[in-house]
Amino acid sequence: MDNQQTISLEDYFLNLYNGHSGIAERSLDAHRAHIHVKTKLESKITEWLIEGKDVILTGSPGDGKTHLLQQVKDEFRRRELELYSEQDASQKSEREILLEWRRARDKKIPFLLAINHAPLRELAKEAKDELDFKFFYDAISPTFSDSAKSEILNFVIYSEEQRMEFEKAQQAASQDINASNLMVINLTHRATLTDIEDFMIPMLHNLVDIASRMSCAEDELPPDCSRCPIQYNVKALRNETVQKHFLDALQLVARRGHRATVRDIIAFIIYALTRGVRCEELWIGERSFDDNCYYNLAYDLDARGELFDAVRETFDPGHFADTKVDLNLWNGSEVDAEWIDVETVSQPATLNELRSLKRRYYFESNEQSQVLFQRLLSETEAKFNDLFEKKRDNQDKVEELVKMINLFYAPGANEQDFSYRSQLRLWNSHRYSLGSVPGYFAMRFYSAEKLELYQPTLNPKYKNALQVHQDHVLLGTRYWLPGDPSLHIDWEMFSALANAANGKPIDVQPYHILRRLDLFLRQLGLLVTNYAPIETIEWNDHVRRDVMRLRVNRNEYKYEEGS
Repeated sequence: MDNQQTISLEDYFLNLYNGHSGIAERSLDAHRAHIHVKTKLESKITEWLIEGKDVILTGSPGDGKTHLLQQVKDEFRRRELELYSEQDASQKSEREILLEWRRARDKKIPFLLAINHAPLRELAKEAKDELDFKFFYDAISPTFSDSAKSEILNFVIYSEEQRMEFEKAQQAASQDINASNLMVINLTHRATLTDIEDFMIPMLHNLVDIASRMSCAEDELPPDCSRCPIQYNVKALRNETVQKHFLDALQLVARRGHRATVRDIIAFIIYALTRGVRCEELWIGERSFDDNCYYNLAYDLDARGELFDAVRETFDPGHFADTKVDLNLWNGSEVDAEWIDVETVSQPATLNELRSLKRRYYFESNEQSQVLFQRLLSETEAKFNDLFEKKRDNQDKVEELVKMINLFYAPGANEQDFSYRSQLRLWNSHRYSLGSVPGYFAMRFYSAEKLELYQPTLNPKYKNALQVHQDHVLLGTRYWLPGDPSLHIDWEMFSALANAANGKPIDVQPYHILRRLDLFLRQLGLLVTNYAPIETIEWNDHVRRDVMRLRVNRNEYKYEEGS
């Protein structure tokens, strides 16, 4: 008999933390139902299929494609409706999948496919020469020359012009019923960590309910266990204040650019509840009750997974100084918190105990997360988050970014020079001789008035199906379309620009940051073709932090006086 047929719910639950159960294909329907969250996306997929549309679910492993497909299949089974579906595209050739899709279309039965990015691209290549599947190739082919037709490139929309071009392409293709009835859901863009009401809270409730069955009742505790950590963790993560602070910390991670899969999130919550082990194993390794509490397990160095790494790197309240409460916590004085389970909190005896109490205070504090963040987080983080706020003028944000880029290359320039806000210098590197330190010069510029800041939004074709990541903005040309010059301003780019403003030399900036900036400036340079007879060249000696200006007469091949 298959082990999956006899595995208990408890074993299934614990195995969801970096285990066998995390693979949807290996899960029993009865077990899967315990963790299932019916989202707007699932309802939309069902609705589209009933309308006769074909749906492709793509993304990376762990994004939830197979789980979604299985739930939709169950719904069609309950409604006694026909559906062609394929959840393991890696087990079939591209030709076999296209043949199955063609059969579904011939019988006028909707087709549902779950497939990772790489196999999807191979499937599109196979369809390129098939006349009746040319629409599919156009929808998947990531070419900028014909980008308006691409469902993949236009799943996330930045500008109004991009939206209009896509809708024109859709109208032109509407004569092909198969093209107009294709829906491609790219789950890589699904912002699970920030989808609080539709996904995170229901998932948290489901996992807490399962964990509650694993905790011992107070009158059933073993002789060597005075309190049950799992029981405490369940009580804490059912508390609305703790939930809010717990999820707000994860949203910081999302804003930093970490794109957690559904599998990652489930593993993280399970570990915070149980450390991924049974009750009797909690104490192995001389762990204390405090070690097994959710506020320490969320930052446990033994936890495995990229989400755990991202949480530790982004915001660990135990490592941030809080001038308002640290001394009170250290002295055992009263603080404004709703302590879960224990009203009287003991005074910490060591710095490690203080660090643990600081973590607990963050989660169980009566202060709002945003108030705590204002005290604990850096100015750089606050300025980055401000890029996404609609209350500040968009052009002001553009000019601030232009200034940051200019000062990145010319740290010795006069920060009060307004032209550094209004004109983006098109910087180029140059070295006088082999072995010498390169400098940066600029003789042309691109006006900040011609630049725009764009935020990612979901293509209206998929309206209300899901939330997309808000972890970056696009600094691009006015009336931007895919392929036009743009700079992806994510946390890594913004912090590099901020670090430069705080004195970090360009010599030690990450190479890929320099490469991205250089590509953007070179793209803009192609748009600037009008050379003036007399031009000013700015030369930056970033080692001496000095900027020199030379006026050059192009017609007479000489330097102008006063330069």
